[in-house]
Amino acid sequence: MMSTEDVRALINELQEQYDYAIKHSLQEGQDCTDMITNASFKDGMNGWTGSGTVTNNFFPNVERYETTVDISQTITDVPAGLYSVSVKAFERPAFNGNFTGDEESKVFLFMGDLRTPVQNIVKDAMPVENAQNKVNCFIEDGSHAINEFPLDYEFPGYGYIPNSVDGASYAFQAGRYVQKCYGLVGDDGIMKIGLTSDGQKLGKGGWVLWADFRLTFEGKNAEGLKAALEPTVSGLEEWLSNHEETMTAAGYQAANDRIGKVLSTYDNSDDYDVLAALPAEINAIKAYVSDNEKLADDWRAAYDALNNAIGDFSDTASEAVVEEAAALQEEMDEYNPIDVDET
Repeated sequence: MMSTEDVRALINELQEQYDYAIKHSLQEGQDCTDMITNASFKDGMNGWTGSGTVTNNFFPNVERYETTVDISQTITDVPAGLYSVSVKAFERPAFNGNFTGDEESKVFLFMGDLRTPVQNIVKDAMPVENAQNKVNCFIEDGSHAINEFPLDYEFPGYGYIPNSVDGASYAFQAGRYVQKCYGLVGDDGIMKIGLTSDGQKLGKGGWVLWADFRLTFEGKNAEGLKAALEPTVSGLEEWLSNHEETMTAAGYQAANDRIGKVLSTYDNSDDYDVLAALPAEINAIKAYVSDNEKLADDWRAAYDALNNAIGDFSDTASEAVVEEAAALQEEMDEYNPIDVDET
């Protein structure tokens, strides 16, 4: 007979096995928001690193005002693959009436190295003709006149925009201000998501609100994968500039051709499997060049040492030794890894 404690332990073990099986057999398009701790902020900032003022009303949201934004969550044991993270968020760049709607965002939604700017508050304004009070906006409550603080107000040419956490809650609850970015999770199973202003303060009247993170396994989504690969491809171009001397040397044409093919594939291919192979190819190219640069450095050191020895001892060494050194020097001249032949 099993004791009550044994039964409970068995139930917990089976539940863990079930949860693991579900988590590691994701299907394309599957919602996996449950991997995020407190994705809705109903439990304040629990699970998140950073700070923000959480308003626990009918639809929790978090605000930052005239300061930096830096909140994140690191998730472990995530199955490798392509994911998208979304959040409902907006940025008001200044006090009401002191911005145009065209300002560049200071705040970004990110997953790993990939990021998407948080949209300006006017970009998902509610057209006046579609406004439904306390459904998709907050424009009247019986005790205030329309456009009176803290109600939403009409931004010329766009429509109603939130002017309070309550207004933001109605907008978020109606599905407004959704932003999404993609990211690739590698074999280490680590995913980091969040919002950041890179240490930059929002400025006078600057206001950011967000709510309701969502996580989706995207499967073989070529468009999303391209977005996820953008930092890697951009990094390759930066890497090229840092290795310009090597890559312009004779004998590196094959490596340059491989890099050209990577860039062309990224620009022109919509095949997920082809795109997914690019990171490994980029790493292989970098490793090849790095190995040959080390080999070239070692060769240069040995060649210089041989030349110095010939100069120092040519008058005192035997004829046989001098001839052997000259033969070695000729052999090293023929094998010059600086001008390595890759064909």
